[in-house]
Amino acid sequence: MPDGAAVGLRVCWVTDDWDASYRYRCRHGVQQLRAAGVPANVYHLHDPALRAALPAYSVVVLFRLRWSDAVAAVVDAARAAGARLVFEIDDLIFDPSVEPLLHFLVDLPPAARREYHERFGRLRRTFDACDAFLGTTPALARLAAALGKPAHVHPNLLPPEYEATARRLLRLRPRHRTAITYGAGSNTHDRDLEAIGPALAEVLARRPERRLHLGGFVELPPALRPVAAQVVRIPYQDWRVYPWTLARCALAVAPVAVRNAFTDGKSALKFFEAGILGLPIVASPVEAFRDAITPAVDGFLAEGHDAWVDALERGLDPVEGDAVGRRARATVLHHHTFAAHAGRLAALLAPRAGRATGPEPPPLSLEPEERARAGRRRRTRRSGHGGRGASCAPGAGRAAGAAGRGRRRAGRVRGGRGGARDARRARPAVLRD
Repeated sequence: MPDGAAVGLRVCWVTDDWDASYRYRCRHGVQQLRAAGVPANVYHLHDPALRAALPAYSVVVLFRLRWSDAVAAVVDAARAAGARLVFEIDDLIFDPSVEPLLHFLVDLPPAARREYHERFGRLRRTFDACDAFLGTTPALARLAAALGKPAHVHPNLLPPEYEATARRLLRLRPRHRTAITYGAGSNTHDRDLEAIGPALAEVLARRPERRLHLGGFVELPPALRPVAAQVVRIPYQDWRVYPWTLARCALAVAPVAVRNAFTDGKSALKFFEAGILGLPIVASPVEAFRDAITPAVDGFLAEGHDAWVDALERGLDPVEGDAVGRRARATVLHHHTFAAHAGRLAALLAPRAGRATGPEPPPLSLEPEERARAGRRRRTRRSGHGGRGASCAPGAGRAAGAAGRGRRRAGRVRGGRGGARDARRARPAVLRD
């Protein structure tokens, strides 16, 4: 869609967390719309400025928001102002019927299982309150459509900042690479790694110089304990650091323990985050990877022990692995970047626009820390008696506190020495790819 084509479209995302999903869906969505000439911003659910800002927008996107009094107030205010509401999510967790598909729930403590059970119903209430659905994959859109909601797909994409980092790293990465990398963005992936543990152990045992880099929130499965000396534990990394850890490796893996509608709802971001660095990947053949990867051309699909061992060896082969990695990079550039999808999000949302009765909003920062500082300054000026008064202002600190909790959580993980076990304690069980 050319600039200015989405006349009347102004979009506001509302989130309750500043996490990786916020970055891929809210931040990236705003960046893509602004590039198409569409005014767009993100607010935290508990930002005191949110309600007053809503009349400036014709579409309000509720991202992963569980129903609550605060969400109900946003829904009422947006409708009163004339906006249309879109429910957006990046996981198949917005209806109670999917609960049996989440194979990892049995591994969680009872309190966490109860929290998930409650989450399904509250997400469904928010879904029901909206006019349309926006999801990352066709599997999510199929469920939304089956539940009677107009459903649209806009995929996760690689941002220009990541592309720029990749260009620098391609010049700097070591020539001789023997490491396999697996990263888990939440503590719900132990069974996925365990599913390929024997294949990884066999491949590592064949060559003692090979290494397995385990990043984020995952435990070492029993099959890998005999080769534990070849395993390098890497704490959860900030997204700006993560590509630097990937670039040191020869091969990425993306296993899935169970193939079902839930895992088919996952995106292919592990493919394009690795592929832009020229890194080949071996992945389980869930829907997103089947759509993204041409087997043995720009990646490998594997199911079963023998297939995984064969694909791992081929990916680690300096000649074949490098050739597949180069083609993976080409695929990513052509199909999984902002540039490849320029204008599409604006074209998708334009028919859903209501009316914006307020003035056009200025672009706000997409950095949670900057938004928190700006909020504190506003409260200080209103209070008239310094930071102490600002901290006591009604509603002060809630959105800033949410950003701070995410930042402190990531800081503890990055700064600690306890590896994945400390990382798991530092972060709750929330679904991430």
